[in-house]
Amino acid sequence: MKYNSKEYFFKAGLCHLCIDLLNCQQALSRYIDLSPAFQDTREYKFLLKLIESLEEEDSDAFSETVKEFDSISRLDQWYTTMLLKIKRQISTNEDLR
Repeated sequence: MKYNSKEYFFKAGLCHLCIDLLNCQQALSRYIDLSPAFQDTREYKFLLKLIESLEEEDSDAFSETVKEFDSISRLDQWYTTMLLKIKRQISTNEDLR
């Protein structure tokens, strides 16, 4: 698991973001306990930025964060689908105001 943990933790983190922010934050904490090197990865920092934009309900910041990450590491269809599901949470929350 040591060599593939970054990818597994990244995908799992996105899945947790689909559920809720607290769930994702708790999962990221567990992942760092399992593999401390994960907190130094671009993927971990990307997840933190996504969490921040979701907490602020800032869809523009969310889109910009995704755009920046995608310019370095191309996101495939699975990642794009998950990120769209997560972004819809911002739209739903804005509609409830």
